[in-house]
Amino acid sequence: MSVGQTQPIEIRPARAEDAAEIARLANALDLHEGLGGRVFSEGRVLRDGFGPDPAFGVLVAGRPGEDGRVLAYLLWHWAYDTDRALRKFWVSDIFVAEEARGQGIGRALLKRAEAMARDAGAGSIALPVREDNLAAIRFYEALGFAGKAVLMEKGLAPLP
Repeated sequence: MSVGQTQPIEIRPARAEDAAEIARLANALDLHEGLGGRVFSEGRVLRDGFGPDPAFGVLVAGRPGEDGRVLAYLLWHWAYDTDRALRKFWVSDIFVAEEARGQGIGRALLKRAEAMARDAGAGSIALPVREDNLAAIRFYEALGFAGKAVLMEKGLAPLP
């Protein structure tokens, strides 16, 4: 491989053996967003993402042959849009490790998610973004996303 050329990226549904890598990246996202918490653990990802009633699905991106190192992830779940009477594919998290940014991995993850959503008959794909994260907003707008609502949330339980 010549200098400046990058290895191909593989995007696939996460497997249980990716749980530690997903937790590592989810915690890195929290730090990146200034949340500071380390709420994700391998056990929590296994329980909530791979148990008998998974709360979410995950797509992961990595380079084939790199010992399972995950460079990026997209965590999603189903929601329902009562205004359109259609399923909604909700992207809760998308994060690319700093060393892998600028290679089109985030774009590729979102395109794969969009294809999954379409194949499942979803009417839309949605994701939250902080209003002060202008670079992310521009990135999502370039992919066809548009601001629609303000997300409001109320915590029901203390963070673990």
